[in-house]
Amino acid sequence: MCWCVQDMADCSGNGGRLQFVPVLPPIIKNLNFSSNNLTHIPSDFFSNVTQLSSINLTANGLVSMDQHAFRGLRSLTDITLDNNSLDFNSVRPVLNISSLARLQMCDNYNVTYIPNNIFLEFPSTHLRQLGYCWKHFGSSQSDCFQTAQESRIP
Repeated sequence: MCWCVQDMADCSGNGGRLQFVPVLPPIIKNLNFSSNNLTHIPSDFFSNVTQLSSINLTANGLVSMDQHAFRGLRSLTDITLDNNSLDFNSVRPVLNISSLARLQMCDNYNVTYIPNNIFLEFPSTHLRQLGYCWKHFGSSQSDCFQTAQESRIP
């Protein structure tokens, strides 16, 4: 279900058969958990891999996540949430990760705007890059990016 090479674990493409993160070697820093039909991330989902610095959750059909889904991930700096069904209200647990430096959220079909001042609500002071691209994106006011140092459209 997962294979590991150096500091990366690939647990992708399990088609819904993998609904938890298995115990992985402590050297693992990067986790690819894409394409697993994971619609909700429960509390403490990553408790077996608290050493992670990067997580890829692309194409899971994610709709929601528990507010404590990322608890204990003190070194997490990079998360990719492309091709899911998230909006900015459902990614609030991600924005609460104080070490987060990069958030990638392309093609989340429920995102039509970025709420004003959303980045002021969270301690994510290290956030330097927000990657977003949506076909149905409306508009956002510039004050929603007050704490983000850089915003890029890939």
